[in-house]
Amino acid sequence: MRNLSQTVGIKASSLYYHFPDKQTLYLEAIDSVYSDKVEALMSSIKADGTPLERLEQFISHFVELMGNDPNFRSLLHRELLDGDKIRLKLLADKVFTKPFLAMTELVEELDPEGDPYLMAISIAGLVLFYFETAGHLLKFKRKVKWHTFI
Repeated sequence: MRNLSQTVGIKASSLYYHFPDKQTLYLEAIDSVYSDKVEALMSSIKADGTPLERLEQFISHFVELMGNDPNFRSLLHRELLDGDKIRLKLLADKVFTKPFLAMTELVEELDPEGDPYLMAISIAGLVLFYFETAGHLLKFKRKVKWHTFI
């Protein structure tokens, strides 16, 4: 906290006045980074159109967000991979619950007989997996001639 206060040019006591510890500061920063992103995702889910059109719009927004905002992508991957249970729970409660529940409702509209939670997790997982592995897959693709697998 002292290093941060020196970097931003304020007294450490001022920083502690607003944030009692590093964890609180970090969570507030994460919440700030994610809040506008969540609203953009929510607007695509709640937009006009058929359930399939809204799902396509949501996936497009999510892919654009992950592709165009490396800071958001890095923070999200860090949190998911770090596995700090306290931070993950707080992020889930403060940031991800609202869009996840909206997405499950949307998926349930598409397939009332299916498992909306599994489908919502699968959709988010596919997008996240792509961005987690895309760089590695491109390096692999350059080394291997794909026609050898056909």
